Amino acid sequence: MWPTDEKGVTSFTSIFPGFYTNRAIHIHVQVHTNWSITSNGTIGAGRTVNTAQLFVNEDVATEIMAVPPYSHHTQIQRKPVSEDGVYYEESLTGAMAIMDTEPLDGQDYRNGVLGYITLGVDTTAIHNGTTEDPNPPYPNRWK
Repeated sequence: MWPTDEKGVTSFTSIFPGFYTNRAIHIHVQVHTNWSITSNGTIGAGRTVNTAQLFVNEDVATEIMAVPPYSHHTQIQRKPVSEDGVYYEESLTGAMAIMDTEPLDGQDYRNGVLGYITLGVDTTAIHNGTTEDPNPPYPNRWK
């Protein structure tokens, strides 16, 4: 978890995400209220206000997946964003769930990726996770 500042802004460093069966490359995000630091130093989540998944532009994903260690992940096929059911469902809300990106060095995505996005959150919409099926029964609906 990364706390936001007084303006609701946060940033963090991570690796470029991989992928798993029947999903496009994505990052899971949740917004919590009333979180706290527990006695063992971890962050204890409060109420869940928002659960979402952020996606990477398909051209950028293809470029990154061509370099090691990602290029060695050949046991399963990566699903493109356009065929991912969660992306499709999130896009129905009007949300733009694909992050803006640029090469970290300003030239080549294979040397690192800077991703950014602005999220709007309804802090009154408290819930406990999501039940969206990443593989809904209508696979041609979003093509």
